[in-house]
Formats: sequence, structure tokens, C-alpha cells
Amino acid sequence: IIAPQVRSGHIVAIAAAAPKRVVALPDTPTMTEAGFPGIDAESWFGLNVSSKVPAAHIAKLQDAMFKAQQDPAYQASLAKQGASGGDAGHQAYADLIKKDVAKWKAVISAAGIKVE
Repeated sequence: IIAPQVRSGHIVAIAAAAPKRVVALPDTPTMTEAGFPGIDAESWFGLNVSSKVPAAHIAKLQDAMFKAQQDPAYQASLAKQGASGGDAGHQAYADLIKKDVAKWKAVISAAGIKVE
């Protein structure tokens, strides 16, 4: 999350590796707009727990996370940094992980990267 550094002038953003423009940096084009289509390397974070955690505990965690995501102060803090909250819910998060694993697996394979 570099929006504060860009706004301060410490770095210059030439493009965002995201499918759409970053809200906090509306004048920064996407990689596609800059002539490099197909580049999507957004960062994200989430909360993971063991599959052994009881369902009732997971439900409480999900409720707490959902409430936190709805907090205007939290949303403002994310926006200030150039970030946004993702889709709420465990299925959306699981889908995001699956999508990213497939994407980066293809990149690694195409680049011929091997574990040493």
C-alpha cells in the first residue's frame, strides 16, 4: 500500500497492478491502461484458522470480521492507504485464494521456476 508515499512525493506511481484504478490514486493508470494488459498483482490479507477450530468459533470470528469491515473508521483507514475491503464471507475468501493459487502457479510454470 503505497498511496501515502505517492501523495507525499517520495515515489512516483507509473501504473497500478490492479484490474481497476486505485481509489486513493485516481490519476494513476492501471497496467492495462498503460499498455500492459493481463497484469494483476494486487495484494490482500485475510484471517486463516485451522480446520480443527469448532464451527461455532469460526462463526464468531466471521461475525467479528464482518462487523470490523463495516466500521467507517476502518474503511477510512483502508481508503487513506489506497486499499479497500474485499468481499465479506468465507466463500469469497476461499475463492480469492483458489484464484490466486491458480494464477501464480501458471506464472511460475511459464517462467520455469523450480524449487532448489
